[in-house]
Amino acid sequence: MESPAKFSHAGLDGKVDLIGEGKVIIGEDSVSVLGNSSSVYSISVRDVKMVKAADYRIEIGTGSGSLVLFNMGYRYEDVLREVHRARNETLISDTLAYETPKRQSVKGMISVMDKGPTPLFEGKAEVRLYETTLVIVPEMSSIVRMRYSDIVSVLSQDWTLDISEESGRKVSVRMLGKEHDPLFKAISDQVGEMKLRARNIIKTIHPGIPDEELSKLSVMMREGKAASMVEITSVSPGFVGPLEKRLIAELPDSYPVLMAKGNKEMTRFGFKHGLMDGVTGDYIWFLVPIIADVASSSGNAIAFEASGSDSSRATYLFRIAGRKEYPGFSASEKKLTAEAALERTVNALVEINFRREPIYLDEAALLSEAHTHYRYAINALPGLRDLRERFIGRVQHVSAEQYVQQIDDLLTFNTTSRSDSDRWKGPETEGPG
Repeated sequence: MESPAKFSHAGLDGKVDLIGEGKVIIGEDSVSVLGNSSSVYSISVRDVKMVKAADYRIEIGTGSGSLVLFNMGYRYEDVLREVHRARNETLISDTLAYETPKRQSVKGMISVMDKGPTPLFEGKAEVRLYETTLVIVPEMSSIVRMRYSDIVSVLSQDWTLDISEESGRKVSVRMLGKEHDPLFKAISDQVGEMKLRARNIIKTIHPGIPDEELSKLSVMMREGKAASMVEITSVSPGFVGPLEKRLIAELPDSYPVLMAKGNKEMTRFGFKHGLMDGVTGDYIWFLVPIIADVASSSGNAIAFEASGSDSSRATYLFRIAGRKEYPGFSASEKKLTAEAALERTVNALVEINFRREPIYLDEAALLSEAHTHYRYAINALPGLRDLRERFIGRVQHVSAEQYVQQIDDLLTFNTTSRSDSDRWKGPETEGPG
């Protein structure tokens, strides 16, 4: 759409470098202004970091400054709605690229409450269901994502659906009309399917697991969650053997090596359906912290690995803490810091649906047309920015000897380098890894 408007642009220093009058044009993935003097300025919605609206002015902030739109008259709300629509649709496309919609979207009146007394959002919005995520798409705000694995209750009363998460966040959906009951059933089914999928994977790994242990494990390890070796052992000691047997069979080069170098008891294990970049099937993934002080590999790393049939598989490693501060930590501080880093890493991997390219691509690659869709995900997802900041490097699976040597080389590099921005550049083979 387009609308008459006045506009100004200022850099990060606050200095205005563009001012004009003409029209604003909202495209599928851009916001452009065309001045009466034929001056043109355009912003990709993937570069938008915030949208603020007040007093009939719309401020669109990017990493290089901000564009302000005003004097749009009665088209103000239309423009604001279209800016949010373009931004939301792009974010959904970029962050849920490999997920299939489970049903037609439903419109209603929606409020989102967190820990405070004031709603974070209240107004018209769509509810969309994907394979692992429920997405609220407001007309005048940014999307809200709710992973089914985080949902603890779905209640229907007085023609209102109340959806609650473990964190305490709550979404209420009203004015659904005839779609009320079908949507309630669809959300309940998706949450139940997530739990059932974990049960089936556990049963496949350990067919003889007792029902009580199966029930507890399927909650602890439902998709989007991870359990430590200690937690798994406390619930089902008999599951550990079959789990490791499966991982050794599918990851003979990497699993024994990583367990020998890392802290096995702290290792987090989880399940994923359709893991990473469109690969289908059910997979086991794990994160192992490497924190012990050893001469050639003194730790400060978390290794991420996944099973499955992906021939271009690789192990990804992330820093636990800053390279300058880590050596000064005591043994207990290293363990506590590693626990916190593990939690952040789990949440971030789930947030990006375990895709790997947005983690390792450098800034130059992100500017290419093939990878431009990741720019928005990086701007919008704090967890992804954290993973990129802490990313050390990746070791691909070529041979057992090569794998051990390159893991040692990477860990040594991580120990000797003093800059947190340095990445290990190993002899990688071609492919996504």
